[in-house]
Amino acid sequence: MRGSQPKRGVPAVAIVMALVVGGVHPKTAATHCRAKHWVGVWATSPSDAQGGPFLDQTLRLVVYPTFGGSRVRVRLSNRFGTQPVSFAAATIARRASGADLEPGTVRRLRFARQRSVTIAPGGETVSDQARLEFSAFQDLVVSLHVAGASGPATEHVTALQTSYLSPTGGGDHTGDAAGDAFASTLTTWPFLTDVEVRTSRRLQALVALGDSITDGLMSPTDQNRRYPDVLARLLAAADVPLAVQIEAISGNQVLRDGPLPSFGPKLLDRLDHDALDQAGASAVLLMEGTNDIGVPPPPTAAQVIAGLQTVVDRLRGAGFRVILGTIPPCRNFALALHGTPEAIAARNVINDWIRSSGAADGVADFHAALRDPDDPDRLRPAFDSGDHLHPNAAGYAAMADAIDLDLLRNLPCR
Repeated sequence: MRGSQPKRGVPAVAIVMALVVGGVHPKTAATHCRAKHWVGVWATSPSDAQGGPFLDQTLRLVVYPTFGGSRVRVRLSNRFGTQPVSFAAATIARRASGADLEPGTVRRLRFARQRSVTIAPGGETVSDQARLEFSAFQDLVVSLHVAGASGPATEHVTALQTSYLSPTGGGDHTGDAAGDAFASTLTTWPFLTDVEVRTSRRLQALVALGDSITDGLMSPTDQNRRYPDVLARLLAAADVPLAVQIEAISGNQVLRDGPLPSFGPKLLDRLDHDALDQAGASAVLLMEGTNDIGVPPPPTAAQVIAGLQTVVDRLRGAGFRVILGTIPPCRNFALALHGTPEAIAARNVINDWIRSSGAADGVADFHAALRDPDDPDRLRPAFDSGDHLHPNAAGYAAMADAIDLDLLRNLPCR
């Protein structure tokens, strides 16, 4: 799937929310995990190729790792690009503030020992490892000098993070500690898909797979308050060694490509790249389907269930422990069908199946965590961002708080 690139591991693990109906508790796993492997401590899913184009410019991309390390590498993608893209230089560093880097932390990234790399359309590359000490939840900056013209740039469109861009024709500023050369800002993540650390096999990763609710839409920019971010901080506070990778695309559907390019390919088509191949991943927490029933013409609840079952079967067949999240409530969403009586009925059928079928290894009942006690088919007002579909920051925190962290201890490893 990745050509000659290192293959990402797929061991098994589980996570289950406290409000589980019919879920399965994971067996206690051996804790004597030996040797080392690569684990993704930050990840995002490319959604489209509407970024750029960039011309002899330096991108300074800010990311938020969910685990620390000292040996690091990055992955760059031209997944949706229509022409080769060349990077003349790349660095990684700890961030000071804004576009400024911590002095003395800038590390040159190389690719097969070369400073430059060209990625073919549809391809990706992984850097050689570099030595950089950093902690969990300490912003890192990956700087990329795009040589020549990039063409349409593969990107994750809903970054909810301010990054930085030098002017067209501005040349290579990847090694600058000061951010003076970066006159513009970005709220997308072009080209960069993963930051990985070399670490003990004791550390595994959880893939949070989903749509805009997993992507954190309507949460504050630059505050890392998506529910998987909050979950990662809860895991760290509880001393549970588990990195979190966010592989969500706003607008994404299980069964169909989105009506807009930024909604990405359907989950069934992106599953290999965005879950099965993720470095060090051993579990998937999947919550998706709200856009299937909300975007006309909607499939039936039975068709969405069949699609989710296919995803679960593929993941479990690859050795993952799979947790299904129920779809949060929605009533009176103005932009599409998500809050209509028909969508509510379909959502309830899908959620009943998630809770009762035993299809996955566990259930995270996000619907129960977010619903209004006076009207279970709508978001609790205190958790509503205002559009009646997406939670606010308090709602995302409630989703993370509802997960039983004890079920993430003593994880299996290979």
